[in-house]
Amino acid sequence: MASDAYRPAGASRQGELGALSNEIAGFAAAGTEASAVSRLGDLFLWDQRVDTETPTAQVEQLFLEDSALPACIIIQRGKLFGLLSRKHLTFAMSRPFGREVLLKRPVSVAGDAINTAPLKLPAQTDIAAGLKLALARPGETCFEPLLVEAADFFGILEINVLLTAQAALLEQTLKSKEKLVQDVHRAAKELKRFVDLVQRMKELEAENLKLRHTVSDLAMQNAAIRGAVTQPR
Repeated sequence: MASDAYRPAGASRQGELGALSNEIAGFAAAGTEASAVSRLGDLFLWDQRVDTETPTAQVEQLFLEDSALPACIIIQRGKLFGLLSRKHLTFAMSRPFGREVLLKRPVSVAGDAINTAPLKLPAQTDIAAGLKLALARPGETCFEPLLVEAADFFGILEINVLLTAQAALLEQTLKSKEKLVQDVHRAAKELKRFVDLVQRMKELEAENLKLRHTVSDLAMQNAAIRGAVTQPR
């Protein structure tokens, strides 16, 4: 049976170097996972919807009861008709005779206050991609709410929520990269230490071999001297 008493000194170091290499690869993988981008469907979405026949006064009351509500989804015969934001409704009613005309009539008469072609994005859209598309809308419409679609569901997404989410992702990515750089630097120092140690071991082995040769030469010289002394005259 083979004995475990002797193992070349370099074998354990090679194993440690291999483990260190795996550790560095793990750092890279961790950095990739940390930078994975979240989706629009993960963000907070409003689900306030009203029918086109709903009185405008009732829609205004919804906004008054919840000061954070950014918009209402307008539905006609079970299908999406448009998106009415708080800002656009307020502007429409601020026109001359706006309140008198609108409040007693269905919300559908709000006319251009209702965005009948709002930006609609799938729930699986990356936050960065969604923000880019939202801000690409013309003029001040780039700050209007947009719709996030998942199957038969529409949710209202505020632009400030989208901006905050993107900022958080950037901060997370920067922190992940900083940690990754620190870990790689630490691993690099460890790797250099092991390489220096292996190099020193090689030098010691070379010195040991040289010393063996010297000892062997001295032994041969000593044997020759002894033979000359003991030889009969």
